[in-house]
Amino acid sequence: MSFVQIFSTKFVLEVLGAAGAIWGFFEAATIRTPHNKEQFHLIAGTVGGLFLFRYISVILDFCLCFASSPALSGERVSAVARWAEMCIAKMVLEVFGSGGAVWGFSDIFGLRTPYTLGVWRPMAIAMSALFFLRWIWQMCGFYKQEQELLLLKPSPTMETEVTSNDEEPQMHDVELEMSDLQFHEEDNKD
Repeated sequence: MSFVQIFSTKFVLEVLGAAGAIWGFFEAATIRTPHNKEQFHLIAGTVGGLFLFRYISVILDFCLCFASSPALSGERVSAVARWAEMCIAKMVLEVFGSGGAVWGFSDIFGLRTPYTLGVWRPMAIAMSALFFLRWIWQMCGFYKQEQELLLLKPSPTMETEVTSNDEEPQMHDVELEMSDLQFHEEDNKD
């Protein structure tokens, strides 16, 4: 039951919310107008489609418990996914979504009229600006955290040096052992 509850909530907030965030924010910012409404149908629909793909991949990861194919696993894919989540998903859902939410709320409850556009438009843009500043702050923290992860990770050259010394004896080591063996045999003959 919690699976259905969690993923239905994610669908509404993240898939439908992404398309709605683009639609509402760009109207509030006066970028979407009656003249380019059809283009914004395509833009908002595309963003919603991309977030639907993201949503499906999250469900698949959850269901498969990360037992995915080698092509979709690994540190590089994981790092790209973390950066995409932080940069793109948070920008659309939180920055654009906050302005779109204020704009849509004011319209739904009849607060936004031709007379109050001068109040609600700056309010929606200000909300997005605040969330944009928050996003920048989060990006700085995320970047710092990613740098710390890189510092904690052992370098590949260190790992190969250690494993090569521990697992495979070097040729000069074998030669020394042979000469030691010959030296001890000569001592026993005397």
